[in-house]
Amino acid sequence: MANAGLKTVIVDADLRRPTQHKIFGVDNSRGISTLLATQNPDWRQGAMALSIQNLVLIPSGPLPPNPSDLLSLERFNTILADIGEWADVVLIDCTPMLSASDALVVATKTKGTLLVCRAGQTRNDAVRRSVTALEHAHARLTGLVLNRTPADDIDHYGQYEEDPEPKKPRTSRYYFGTDRKDAVLPRPVVKTNGKRPHGPETPLKEPVAQER
Repeated sequence: MANAGLKTVIVDADLRRPTQHKIFGVDNSRGISTLLATQNPDWRQGAMALSIQNLVLIPSGPLPPNPSDLLSLERFNTILADIGEWADVVLIDCTPMLSASDALVVATKTKGTLLVCRAGQTRNDAVRRSVTALEHAHARLTGLVLNRTPADDIDHYGQYEEDPEPKKPRTSRYYFGTDRKDAVLPRPVVKTNGKRPHGPETPLKEPVAQER
């Protein structure tokens, strides 16, 4: 998304076992937990500008003793709304669905939820229970992502041209989508000249829109 020119913000809302700061190699001394514990927070104070253009990370920050209570605050809604004023896409990483109530709390604050499952490991009954939980919470489930798929299961798609009677790829029975007319389209992207005044592990300041 960021490579396509969309201003993208990743929020690590897993306040139990966060991983995003490790993936991107940034400091985790401040983040969404410190923003939630601050009166009238400026989300940029907890954000990190990364080496990838248009991509910003808000790590988890120090782990609180009460993750669910902290994520339930109205202040979180305000922070997400403020981020949405700048970003085209906001991605929120959460705890596993069935391990704690945190994910359900966050799901009710978003426009859509993607259920991420691991190929060969996530059980069908766990998926069904997760879907049911989201429905009961009145959270909008937009789809399912299957990761860590074995390479052998992917390579056969490249053989369609050689197969005289190719089989149609199956549609996952766990895809839950809505009519395309209901899809929320990102706002128009303001093109920039590619200059990045912020290095890695520095707070993100007020973005400056530049002329086309």
